[in-house]
Amino acid sequence: MAKGVVSQRPDGGCRVEFAHKGYMHGIEPAWTEGEGRIICDLLAVKEAVDAAQPLDSLTLHTADQVPSDRLTYSAAAIVRSLSFVDALLQLGRVAEGTNELEDDYEGASHLDALGIAAHKLLCVAAYMQHLCAVQLLLLLHPAAASQPDGFNWFATHSAAAGGSVPVLRLLLAAAPHTVLAQETADKYTPLSKALWRGNSEAATYLIGATPAYPALDTLLWYLANQVWQTDAYLHFATCVIAHSPLPDRLWAKPGAAGRNLRDVASTLLPSRQQPRMSGVDVGEVVVQPRIEVSKIFSQPKLAKYRDLYIQAMTAIKALPASDPESFFQQAAIHGFPFIPYRGAVNPSDPFDVSKWNRSDPMARWGGFCPHRAVHFLTWHRAEMLELERTLMKHVLRIAAQYTGSDKEEWQRAAKKFRLPYLDWAADYVKESGLPPFLNQPTLEVQTPSGKQTLPNPFLGYTIDSSIPFPPYDSCKNFMSMLLPSTTNLGCTTHRDDWDRINDQFKGGLVDQLRSQLARIMNSADWTCLGNSLAVPLFGTNPGRCANQSSLETVHDKIHVTIGGATGWMSDPTAASFDPIFFMHHANVDRQFAIWQLANPHTYLKAEMVPGGSFYTPQNITVDADTPLAPFWNPATNEARFYTSWDMRNWRNLGYTYGDLEAYEALAAAGNEEGVPAKVVELYPLEPMGYDGYRFYLVAESIDTSQEHGHVDVRVFVDMPEANETTEGSVPNYAGLMTWLHDHMSKGGMQYVRDEIDLTPTLGRLNLLGPANQLALDPKDLAKGPDPAKAPVHLDDLNLVVVLDGPQPKLLPHFNVGPVKLGWSINVGGTYVSGFLE
Repeated sequence: MAKGVVSQRPDGGCRVEFAHKGYMHGIEPAWTEGEGRIICDLLAVKEAVDAAQPLDSLTLHTADQVPSDRLTYSAAAIVRSLSFVDALLQLGRVAEGTNELEDDYEGASHLDALGIAAHKLLCVAAYMQHLCAVQLLLLLHPAAASQPDGFNWFATHSAAAGGSVPVLRLLLAAAPHTVLAQETADKYTPLSKALWRGNSEAATYLIGATPAYPALDTLLWYLANQVWQTDAYLHFATCVIAHSPLPDRLWAKPGAAGRNLRDVASTLLPSRQQPRMSGVDVGEVVVQPRIEVSKIFSQPKLAKYRDLYIQAMTAIKALPASDPESFFQQAAIHGFPFIPYRGAVNPSDPFDVSKWNRSDPMARWGGFCPHRAVHFLTWHRAEMLELERTLMKHVLRIAAQYTGSDKEEWQRAAKKFRLPYLDWAADYVKESGLPPFLNQPTLEVQTPSGKQTLPNPFLGYTIDSSIPFPPYDSCKNFMSMLLPSTTNLGCTTHRDDWDRINDQFKGGLVDQLRSQLARIMNSADWTCLGNSLAVPLFGTNPGRCANQSSLETVHDKIHVTIGGATGWMSDPTAASFDPIFFMHHANVDRQFAIWQLANPHTYLKAEMVPGGSFYTPQNITVDADTPLAPFWNPATNEARFYTSWDMRNWRNLGYTYGDLEAYEALAAAGNEEGVPAKVVELYPLEPMGYDGYRFYLVAESIDTSQEHGHVDVRVFVDMPEANETTEGSVPNYAGLMTWLHDHMSKGGMQYVRDEIDLTPTLGRLNLLGPANQLALDPKDLAKGPDPAKAPVHLDDLNLVVVLDGPQPKLLPHFNVGPVKLGWSINVGGTYVSGFLE
């Protein structure tokens, strides 16, 4: 439940105020009177349009209303609308940026002060891709977009920069005479802005909407010749070359010095596509595959590769904690301790560790990692690249020390080295668990000095207790707060019981992971792909992404399975100190790459991220240009961090994955739709051979702040007597929902979504039937199953919520939130899904 007040103060400011779980939050920018009034109008219209069922109450008023005239509305739609209104408020700097256009506004005689304010906000909403806000602004103030001389160009320019085709379509429908491109090589047109930013879908749409004229080719050539020597070339190439959305005539159009665009692609891009290295110089690099870690430790032909990997990990773990290449520094990037990496401190809003309060769930996060955020995948891609480059440097150094007859073989192996990945959904994991070497105390290695038995660098890591560990005095103090019951283990990472970990992988976890991966690959929604957060803000929109899984959800299950109730991997503040963390995240990145091949025209979309980080302030909107601190991009002339644009093409970063060829071939042939089916070939779903309806339990919005610690939601079919002691080996056990938990705090707005594929369990219980027997319409399976014939209903499920630990504790009052039964089926190669009503 949430309460809010939106009011316009007499001095013209607009204040949005809301309460959530007892914490009051206010947003109070210095708006003009007109802008403040519009925000209030927006909320009123939004309420009327949504007609949501009542929750709590919200009072809305403006300065010219007396208290008795204040209107009280139901809160559901109003609070939901705070997400885009908050974006308008927080991104006031975009509106402020339009102040330079005041001279142009002077010529807009049809607009009064209120209309100009409306147009400023229209530009902000268009850039932020808030379609609903654009609709409401056009509804309230249609004159802001109807000027026949092309005044709407500003808003369309903003929409092109944001990359939203629906917003562009709406704006052009409101003002069909908008000038999209001029009869000159003008780089400040909406089309050129879309090209410059690499928004290929928006550029394609604008090209189709632009009347044919000769200057279009000139404009494109102007851009190509301007950007190729800058970092904007990557954005332009992404749009024009990588995706080729432009008409064929543009490829052959003669340009500067008689060259055409194909010449630009062939002569400029290879020289610019050198792998970008984050702070670590390893010389000239060619693309090499990352290899699955079990192969490295089982195949004799990879013995040198393996021994170099072991020695390099050992070497960086031995470096002083002050060295940026040390394992301590690499691991500390993610969470605790709250320290800068390679000087990455935000000059305008530095994180003040002395003011951090672990008991405040709304406090700014002091690690660098983003979780429950739209850039989760791109940031972690940069993090894996950082360690990869560090290891490559040490692998090359160690290989150069071999002097025997096979020294060149060692150097060839070193040049091929890339960060290995752990494929936790592979057949061998399902059959026998994780690779045994991960639990061995020592490993035998052929070093430059001969054979040696070394401590296993992948088993764990011990933090020197004398090292400063802000905001705590030392790691020991941190551990006493993190895991009070395990202080006898000191500052050495540990995991759950090894046999228990493998029992879970062999006992159905891999089947659940495969099912979720299959659904992920069949979805084209970026926002939900790498973000398990159920709602953008405030936990007020159950149902967001409810029928789609998330790579972050899958990722969480691996963390918690390996970490258990007391292990470091289960907690995002400490997980990266376990070396298995990096193998795990390399595989998350691999799944991300496969999804990209299935969805080459979809990429990161802007969204509000409330939590902040060591570098990033709270409550900002993250887009593809947001810095991925603390990862510096040394391939530029100026000092800047990588952005998500830099992370889009993994080959440009110097690596690929050895098993991507089949997926890449499908994508290259224009058959992106074939990628999800290829994934199912790699990861077959249980029951084997079953091609009918699959059924899912979908938890739309779990409030994880109800309980700190390791919470499991264990799901049983037709077993009402199941409790916290019931083993997962019973045939009625379907799986568990879980998430990364933060031992350090209780509270905050952490609503996550999760799902369980019930189909393998229904198969074991002999409850499945052919699709045509279950369908509403046997001649049209895409209409879904008949609820009356469905093999499972919500009443058949027993959700046992447990606080895991040596003695599991039942949590009878934990509210899982709204749950639904979902279904999916492949009909003639088309993936169809829905909910049982």
